[in-house]
Amino acid sequence: MVELITSLLNVTIATADRIHEVYDEELHDLLLLRDEVIIRLQEQDAISQLEKELLAQIMQYDSHINERMKYLMEEASQELSKLRMSQLQKNRYDSAYVPESYFIDRKE
Repeated sequence: MVELITSLLNVTIATADRIHEVYDEELHDLLLLRDEVIIRLQEQDAISQLEKELLAQIMQYDSHINERMKYLMEEASQELSKLRMSQLQKNRYDSAYVPESYFIDRKE
């Protein structure tokens, strides 16, 4: 179990060191690894002192990583909002168009 937690610590440190270059896929992989550690910890009867210390070190990076995740979530939300607006505008334009009509533009 110590090896798995150490691996999580190493991945967490590597992620935190280059946090502004990290995107959703890498954060997702980190979360999967964290989930695996949590599940295995819950299956154990007791947590050793070394494991507690390693987990404490990991938790030091949580706020930094959470900020990046929130930023990426807001960025994705804004992009989805823009996409919805463009689809709404396109639908308004398409609904006003009658396929059998003609549009004549005059040069003035």
